Amino acid sequence: MKNPVRSRRNGKGATRPTKGKSVRVFGRVLKSVFALVVVSVLVLASQQIFVRANQPISEIQIGGEFDPRWTGQIETRLATYGGMGLLDVDLDQLKSEVETLPWVAKARVSRQWPSTLVVDLEEHRLVARWNETGYVSDQGLKIEGYRADEDLPLLRSKAAEPMELLQQYRRLSQAMSQINLQLIELHESSTGDLELFLENGILLKLGNKDLLNRIQRFIAVWKLELFQRADSIEGIDVRYANGLAVNWNTGLAHGAGVQHMGDAYGELAGR
Repeated sequence: MKNPVRSRRNGKGATRPTKGKSVRVFGRVLKSVFALVVVSVLVLASQQIFVRANQPISEIQIGGEFDPRWTGQIETRLATYGGMGLLDVDLDQLKSEVETLPWVAKARVSRQWPSTLVVDLEEHRLVARWNETGYVSDQGLKIEGYRADEDLPLLRSKAAEPMELLQQYRRLSQAMSQINLQLIELHESSTGDLELFLENGILLKLGNKDLLNRIQRFIAVWKLELFQRADSIEGIDVRYANGLAVNWNTGLAHGAGVQHMGDAYGELAGR
């Protein structure tokens, strides 16, 4: 009769748990419990750190480069953040909110522990008025929505973008400064024709082509003769292949009128 009990060494038949296996199971349980305790401690510590770091905002510091007249407006806009938890503030959202103010070019927002919110502002640097309804910044941006107190030159256009006309204004203004004239208005028509209004009241019609040669021609004639009779000039038209036309208000023998200064004057620009 065969023996029904088989040896454990051949891997067959029933077996009973050993002491070593029980120890291994207990070790795994102990590691799991330890890991759970560590995680719980870390979570609790994180919560404590967050609570301590998230102090109610007790001060909002406002700085930067902007006109003091905007201080009240920005203080009112930021007042709702007072008392809010420092970490509860969405800095990107606050930055975007502040930059919706028409005079703000750029905003920087940061936290300063334990309980201070810091807001630095940069105002648009306006260099010209635009079509009498807005302004142009030094970056060529059209700015609308508020009125500045500055006495700025006027740019008016039905065709160009602000940056394009601003660049044209800067070039022409520099040219006028060579003969001690100040450009206060630059108008561009829908066809691109330019008209320059000078501080002395003279209107200079420049047209829309060959601008460099026309300006050089005007400067040459101005230096030679016209500067001596500036008070008698209403306007000057240089939209000619050569020469220019002067609209006099007084000073001609036969009274006011237009005098065409022909080819000889046009040749002055080439000298």
